[in-house]
Amino acid sequence: MGNLGCPIWLDTGPEPIAGSTRMKAGTAQRVALNLLSTLVMIRLGRVHEGLTVDVQAINAKLVGRSENNCGGLAAAAKKSSATRCNTPAATSRRRC
Repeated sequence: MGNLGCPIWLDTGPEPIAGSTRMKAGTAQRVALNLLSTLVMIRLGRVHEGLTVDVQAINAKLVGRSENNCGGLAAAAKKSSATRCNTPAATSRRRC
């Protein structure tokens, strides 16, 4: 492992079932990769209000998810802006 820049060791602990080493190691690897990919997306600014944005929708499932995310974010933004515009301070600043 001399070539690796930063090895990640996952302590999976003892086996709950004899012979389940690969199952446990596979689960630990999946969790670690999900954590890393989530952190990368957050650092790149592709997560907004807990939703992944700026996704390349290359199949029907991702297209539907992107549409739902955009619709949800747009509705939340519209509701938030309506709330801000209807406060007494905002109402007093409006011009007719």
